Amino acid sequence: MISSFKDNKFNIFKVIYLMPVFLITGPFLPDLTVSLSVIFFSYYFFKYEKSYFKSNFFIFFFIIYLFLLLVTIFSTNFFFSLKSTLPYFRFFIFCLAIVYLIEKKIIVIETFYKIIFSILIIIFIDSLWQFSMGKNIFGYKSPLHYRITSFFGDEAILGSYTLKFLMFFLFLNNLVNFKYKNYLSYMIILTSSVVIIISGDRTPLVFLLIYISFLLLMDFKKFYFLYIILIMTLIIFIFSSDTIKKRFVYMSIQGFYKTLGNFDSQKFKEKKELDFVKKEKPKYFISSPHHEHIVAAIKIFKDHKLIGSGPNTFRILCYDEKNNYKTKSNSCSSHPHNFYIQLLSETGVILPILFLIIFFIVTYKIISLLIKENGKISNKYLILLNLFIILFPLSPNGNFFNNWLNIINFFPLGFYLSYYRNYLRSK
Repeated sequence: MISSFKDNKFNIFKVIYLMPVFLITGPFLPDLTVSLSVIFFSYYFFKYEKSYFKSNFFIFFFIIYLFLLLVTIFSTNFFFSLKSTLPYFRFFIFCLAIVYLIEKKIIVIETFYKIIFSILIIIFIDSLWQFSMGKNIFGYKSPLHYRITSFFGDEAILGSYTLKFLMFFLFLNNLVNFKYKNYLSYMIILTSSVVIIISGDRTPLVFLLIYISFLLLMDFKKFYFLYIILIMTLIIFIFSSDTIKKRFVYMSIQGFYKTLGNFDSQKFKEKKELDFVKKEKPKYFISSPHHEHIVAAIKIFKDHKLIGSGPNTFRILCYDEKNNYKTKSNSCSSHPHNFYIQLLSETGVILPILFLIIFFIVTYKIISLLIKENGKISNKYLILLNLFIILFPLSPNGNFFNNWLNIINFFPLGFYLSYYRNYLRSK
């Protein structure tokens, strides 16, 4: 009976193969895929596979979920917060669904490897085309003069998407058994690096350099030449492209000292004077908007120290003039652009401290592996590097409760969990 049920029902979930493509199209298709998968697997696990609900992963995240519901009850805007927190459990169930589908060989690691390889190569070709021609192969123009968006249209998330699937690809590369997989991994690292550079997305570029540096520290012989090529590629693009130079050099340096606003076409034609850098002290964290978002979020936290103002309420409280959280024209946004600061203001001190502890544990384990297993880049090491980048406390981030962002972060986690379960069984 159960076997027949499985045979008839699970083939439809091969649609998960298309998740990397769905994430390019926007939030609707990936969110629909996750939601439908969760509806089915919540019922299926409860009826046939209760052991999945007893895993340490599910228990840990379920406790976090209950805490989010608790702070929602005391939110300054209950119904608005509830829309963000109530469906949050979907991401945990989706991870478990991926684990189940992999273990039952309904979805195959090698197939995902080929799909992600193909997507990253296509994105590389399309990004170069848009960078050189001004439009991508479908005729899309980037909405920002200093950014390349490729298939993402108006959303400047090309660099972030590429970095996350590059890390995922290298993890899968360790699992598959292809004859030329090392050459394919070098190829994807180089092409993805070019995409991240020309995308103009600074945070993914910094994390790319950190990520490759950690690979270099673990296996110098394998990655030193690749690292040199990466640095040379970055230097060549900076000196050959005025747009990239102004984005990565001028905007980054000046952002600490004064408000630039968006670099429009006129500003790109002007030469930027950096003499003021010698006369002034840095005023801002990353840039004026980032800095002012954090200032406003900390003000909210001071009024709601224990359990925060409520999930996703920064956008409401900050714009409400009677609260006096908005002190400058660029103080407010939909979120504070940093996970830790957002959680601090919206959920209180507990979650940021918890994630910070996890971050330090991950960092400690990375260092331990560097000492104990130098020369061997294991899957455990790659998983820890991915978590290190996601949890890094000082980087700008999207909205912690954003569906698209959660899906792209939790999607590889299902594969990591599957690997970890197999690893424990083999010991």
